[in-house]
Amino acid sequence: MDLVVSDLRIPAYSSGKKNTITAGIRVAVRNPQLRIPDSMIRVQLDRFDWDNQKHKIEIGEFSISQRSVQSQADSFRIQLDTIRIRNIDWPVWLETGMIKLDTLLANNGAMYFESSASRQLRRSRTDTVNIRKMKFWDAIGKLEVDHFSARRIYASVINTNPGRERNNSLIGDSLVISALAIRPQRDNPLSIGELGLGVREFRDDGSGNQFKSSFSRMMVKGNSITLNNYLIRSTSKSKLGAGASLFIPSLHIEGISLADLLDKKASMREIRMEDPELFMYSMKGRDEGRSGKLAELEELKPYVDVERLVLNNARVTVRDRKDTSNAMGARAFSAVIMTRSAMKAPDMEGLLASFTNVRMKNFFFLTRRMQLQLFDGAVDYRNKGIRFAKAVGYLNYRRIKAELN
Repeated sequence: MDLVVSDLRIPAYSSGKKNTITAGIRVAVRNPQLRIPDSMIRVQLDRFDWDNQKHKIEIGEFSISQRSVQSQADSFRIQLDTIRIRNIDWPVWLETGMIKLDTLLANNGAMYFESSASRQLRRSRTDTVNIRKMKFWDAIGKLEVDHFSARRIYASVINTNPGRERNNSLIGDSLVISALAIRPQRDNPLSIGELGLGVREFRDDGSGNQFKSSFSRMMVKGNSITLNNYLIRSTSKSKLGAGASLFIPSLHIEGISLADLLDKKASMREIRMEDPELFMYSMKGRDEGRSGKLAELEELKPYVDVERLVLNNARVTVRDRKDTSNAMGARAFSAVIMTRSAMKAPDMEGLLASFTNVRMKNFFFLTRRMQLQLFDGAVDYRNKGIRFAKAVGYLNYRRIKAELN
């Protein structure tokens, strides 16, 4: 360790007067050996430079990790290269133990999280994951950062449980966070004012995955999230079969619950989709004894709780998997769906009852021998049906046109 003190000024003592000692201080540490007693947390860095005149700290190759000796436990690793810290509030740190920073900049960030703990078969809401108990937060301690930014981010989340293997990885060009706060003693130890993430690549892999997804950019502000160019595709493990897809250029989520997300359930007040495109194949026949319920919606109940779904200018296409010339769908479709009612719908009539403010520019039904297009559709709630203003079609290659009232 190197310590350099320059321009040291110690004023003469005077009772009843505040005396201030001034000096230029520079501390340089290379390859320190850091240990936390009675902890599986490991902290490493190759250099530490502090200059009180320049109001900054520089840290090179910093990493914090946890690796348990237990056979079933979680582990993590966070690594940042070339950290620059500006304006540390030293009085707050010395008096309260909380680290308060104006700015934290970093390059080449890498984050790795692995879970190998077996999942319980059933859990009540009182047994949900308590993120206060995660030692990751205790290792960092109380922290406040007004502005954090990092370039070239790589993150990986891995689940190695047999039958539930999953590997999520993300490569980002930039990560910017404002008003970042960590309080280990709180029920929700992590607080973020605003988060912006530029994504170069997002992968969602796993042998048991029913769906795979990707997106190009994410913005988090409070309890709202915006995703750009979000794409989700079904795999052969899904009841939808392989090949179904949903592309959303702009996806906005309001009122999301972090606690429920950690408990493997998405709880949200509203999901808004701008210009979404849904493609799927017609569902196979339902199993007997299902009482006519929509099996595809029932499959989502344990994982999703959304109060309202807003669709704006959607495109929907459903094709027959065996004969792709058979298709039906809608264009310029907009609606507000009360999702909880839709989830409980016993049949298609009950599902339509959960739709409000429905507008449909065009509905089409195509086969090899018939084509039918309906225009300007709206839901008739009194008669429990859908009404259209005009119909145009072909039957055995002869054109049919009708004005509907």
